[in-house]
Parts: sequence; C-alpha cells; structure tokens
Amino acid sequence: VEDVVVQKECRGRGVGRQLMNVLTEWSAERGLTRLQLLADRGNQAALDFYRKIGWQTTGLIGLRYLPPIP
Repeated sequence: VEDVVVQKECRGRGVGRQLMNVLTEWSAERGLTRLQLLADRGNQAALDFYRKIGWQTTGLIGLRYLPPIP
C-alpha cells in the first residue's frame, strides 16, 4: 500500500479509516494473509494514524535506486 492521501480539510472525519477498512476487507475476501504499507519516516501524523488502526512497524528498510540521467 502506498500513497494513501486524504486532503487536509477532510482529515479527522474518518475518511482514512474508511479507506483502510475497505482495503483490509477487500484483501481478507481474497484470502490475503499479509499487507504491507509504505509511509514516510518523517510523517509522524500518518505513522500515528496507522498505529492507531492496528498497523505495526517492521524492521524493513525501504531502498530505491535512481540511475544517473545521461
């Protein structure tokens, strides 16, 4: 899961929780046993939200490679 965004003026109204509930219900209906989520390390509000709704941090580190542009 990546790029879950709720506009500032809509935050605090349960929109994010509803999105995540639909996601987890959809995945359960399909027999998925694990979901992974990417979030920016510096976005404390998002991290707090995800923890509040039951997501846990892992020991994984996200890496990327940007090839040089010729």
